[in-house]
Amino acid sequence: MARVNLSNIWQKAGNHGLSKPNNTFTDKWRTLDLPHDFVIEGEFTSEASHSNGFLKGGKAWYVKKFRLPESARGRRIFIEFDGVYRDSEIHCNGHFIGRHLSGYTSFSYELTDVCNFGGMNAISVQVDATENELWSYEGGGIYRGVRLVMVIFESSLNQSVFNPDWCGLRLLRLGISRQGKKKKRCESGEVSCRHVHGCN
Repeated sequence: MARVNLSNIWQKAGNHGLSKPNNTFTDKWRTLDLPHDFVIEGEFTSEASHSNGFLKGGKAWYVKKFRLPESARGRRIFIEFDGVYRDSEIHCNGHFIGRHLSGYTSFSYELTDVCNFGGMNAISVQVDATENELWSYEGGGIYRGVRLVMVIFESSLNQSVFNPDWCGLRLLRLGISRQGKKKKRCESGEVSCRHVHGCN
């Protein structure tokens, strides 16, 4: 199994965004690194709750574009989110992937069936931070790390670790014994993915 850090160079917009790799609308969005809180970027107003620091919540879109090599075909691809506040909807390459409610639990989805192997991929995250969960400032956005996880299954532990460097994505093999009792696990480091410029 390989976990790849996807926390750098995301994009955020205050309006609707699309999760298709050829979507040029996102070329106008501004780029940013995660974690990100879009609520703190707002203006203070007496119309907002004092428990949220007199800052209004709201909705936002984030988009991440990345390339998967053709040689990744046959691997199972997942995305892991450590935290998105508050409710979120995830799309990948134009397909609805899932909805997660609550801003304080991590979650993940499998992307394998909708991935473009040998080409560009895009993930969009719609964040709805209009509701609160606590009586204190909570912010809004993708406020924790995100990783792309690629799993390679092997039938035996008697194989060497495989770690090719694909366009900055570092993948490592997960070996599982036939009895399923033993496994060898290695994790990757950083990923350097191509990004598109963003907007405000």
